[in-house]
Amino acid sequence: MIMKINGKRKRICFAQYAVLLLFAVGMCTGCGEKQPEGLPELSPCTITITQEGSPLAQATVLLIPQDPSLKDWSMGGTTDANGKALIRTHGQYNGIPVGEYIVVVNKEERTDDPKANSKAVKDPDYVAPKVLFSLVETKYNNPGTTPLKFKMEKETGSATFEVGKKVRVKFKQDAI
Repeated sequence: MIMKINGKRKRICFAQYAVLLLFAVGMCTGCGEKQPEGLPELSPCTITITQEGSPLAQATVLLIPQDPSLKDWSMGGTTDANGKALIRTHGQYNGIPVGEYIVVVNKEERTDDPKANSKAVKDPDYVAPKVLFSLVETKYNNPGTTPLKFKMEKETGSATFEVGKKVRVKFKQDAI
C-alpha cells in the first residue's frame, strides 16, 4: 500500500497499515468518558436567571427532580455573565433527564467580619472570621419555599426565571 507521509509517498506494509488503522479507531472510540451505570438519557438544558430584570452572574442553580427514580442524580450549574447556566447531571454530563423539577437559586458573598478589624491590628496572626450573605431572596434558595418550577421536555429545554429584588441578607452564624 502507498501512503503520503510528510508530503512524500511511502510504501507501507499491511501490518503497518493495520496498526495505524487500529490506532485511529482507538482514538475515535476509546477516549470517551465512561458514563456511570444507570445514568438516564439526558437532554440539553439551559436556565437563565435574572434579578430585577438583569442577568444574575455567578448564581448557583440546582434542579431537584420530582421523580423519585432520579433522586440519586444531582443536577445544576452556575450562571455566566449573561445569567445563563448550562445544566449538568453530576457536574459533568451535559443535560438532564426529562421530567419535572423544583428550581433552587442562590448567590452568596463572603466578607471579613468588620468587627474583627480591631483584633487584627493587635494580633498580626489573627484570621478574621467571614460573614456570609445571601444575594437572592431566601425563598428562592430553599427547596421547600421556592416558587420556581421547570418541566424538561424531550430534546432541549430552556427557561428564564426572575428571582426578585436585589438583597443582601446575612446568614445567622450558627447556620454557616
